[in-house]
Amino acid sequence: MSKSLVRGEKIEISKVSESLNSFIVIIKYKTNEKIDFDIDPYLFLVKEDDKTNKEDIVFYNNTSSSCNGFEYNENYDEDLCKKEFLLDLNKCPKSIKKILFACTIYKNDNLINNTFNLEFLFINKILNIEIFNFSETININEIETIIIGEIYKRTDNWKFNMINRSDKEQITNILSIR
Repeated sequence: MSKSLVRGEKIEISKVSESLNSFIVIIKYKTNEKIDFDIDPYLFLVKEDDKTNKEDIVFYNNTSSSCNGFEYNENYDEDLCKKEFLLDLNKCPKSIKKILFACTIYKNDNLINNTFNLEFLFINKILNIEIFNFSETININEIETIIIGEIYKRTDNWKFNMINRSDKEQITNILSIR
């Protein structure tokens, strides 16, 4: 059964040496013709110096990382938008300290007091089991950038840290691209 995470909670997702290190991360939200907005999720492969290379930012305009271990897809239907990352942690370069998930919200500036529900699902691709999820009601007028969470190595384990905060400055610092 999947665990619902809260801000600041950490969870072990796998052993570094396991062959079961393939995951699907789904970010989904319902679209609404009354609210004109879109969400662009990003995955950053962050090095020890807290920087990333341009080719290691995975999103709609760069759908695969330089190591080919991280890919991006998106699907739209009538009322549900589903954006996903495919992760193969076995292909993650040793120089990567963490994998950061963030998203930006693009909206019509005339929106007043509009909210939507953002869902984040983390699924083991091989076992087809949801490991954890996160759901949050977002006020479009108050938030433009959300750092959802990060995957990091601790000893011989892969862990996930649910950050869930709006922090444009941290993303800007990471984007001091080399």
